[in-house]
Amino acid sequence: MIVSLPHLSPALRRVWNGRAGIIALITLAALSVAGCDLSGLPIGQQCTPTTCDYVVNTLVAVKGSSGVVELADSNNKLYQFNGSQWQKISDEKATQRSLMIAVDAQTLFLGNTVSTDGGQSWSPLCAVVTAVSPAFAQDKTVFGVNSVISANTNGTPVPGATPPAGPTGCPTSTGPYYRSQDGGQTWSPMQGPPGSTRPDIFILSPNFAQDQTIFATFSVDVNQQPVPALYQSTDGGGTWSKILAGKQDFVALSTNYANDQTVIAVSGTGAKVSTDGGQSWQTQPLPVPATQTAQIVFSPTYASDKTILLASAAADTASPTLGTFVSKDGGATWKRTGPATQRGANFPALVFSPNYATDKTIYASSLDLGKGPATSTDLGATWTANATGLDLLQSPG
Repeated sequence: MIVSLPHLSPALRRVWNGRAGIIALITLAALSVAGCDLSGLPIGQQCTPTTCDYVVNTLVAVKGSSGVVELADSNNKLYQFNGSQWQKISDEKATQRSLMIAVDAQTLFLGNTVSTDGGQSWSPLCAVVTAVSPAFAQDKTVFGVNSVISANTNGTPVPGATPPAGPTGCPTSTGPYYRSQDGGQTWSPMQGPPGSTRPDIFILSPNFAQDQTIFATFSVDVNQQPVPALYQSTDGGGTWSKILAGKQDFVALSTNYANDQTVIAVSGTGAKVSTDGGQSWQTQPLPVPATQTAQIVFSPTYASDKTILLASAAADTASPTLGTFVSKDGGATWKRTGPATQRGANFPALVFSPNYATDKTIYASSLDLGKGPATSTDLGATWTANATGLDLLQSPG
């Protein structure tokens, strides 16, 4: 299950943070369907095969009735992989974009829309969804930002916030973020730390149904200056405690978090690891500079294999310091295993198969050199490109 999708490469993250305000939310207005987003390139420089790559917005893999279902969101269209090529399922209907979140093969959230039929049809939502409970089937819990505010309870419309045709159950007051406990039908404003703005990162514990734990980055107003830090809530977002100072570019949680309490936080100055749920932190070694680290993802079988994958934030297959790296000892040591990186808007760069324990498969949302999505069964050492049928985006490398 994919529950939150938080991060861009550091260079592009700085651009998108100013536009979208939350890393899990990526407004793709700057991406041109016909060509490249030139905002990441020097002024006057055009897109070329060496500076741009062909990508999808989001790649997800979920369990289906007959095996793993691979879905891709690209060029405002949704595709499904049938084993040999991609087939278009539908056009997207989101008016506010974000990365796609798949609960299962049928329930998908994309921006301010939801589909319950595998993407064939979409319904509008009041908020842009940024995280979904891993136990969604039972608790129906969804978090979002940028909510449409409905009329006040006394019937007076909120100035400038008339909801568009379609969404119902919108909140009557604002908050830094919003929570729904009925699958997005109704929404309630939630409060971050006092004086905080909208969260940049918002990640739920894999054991959220039991521990109600959320990690989020907020900027809190101190003497009229925003001060960023990583915060934790253990009551589903009701209250927050500061656990790590400074701006964090992304946060990764162990898939075995319920037992090992492992958290990795990466900022521009380096990486920290906690094995007690964020109460204490130590320096975490990385195979590339922190500013070139785009994603860290834990194996679904991390409890037994201690395997972590890391994708760099730039593409240069000639450089031994960029590409895909694997650690089989919980991040103590790393080895470069292949060329896949996060390029431009594609996130996540690497996805573990939900059946990884048996199929040993990982997916890349964009293999370098313009090959688009790819599949590997040896932790990224070799890849098989599978972009046939996709309408791919061009994105700066």
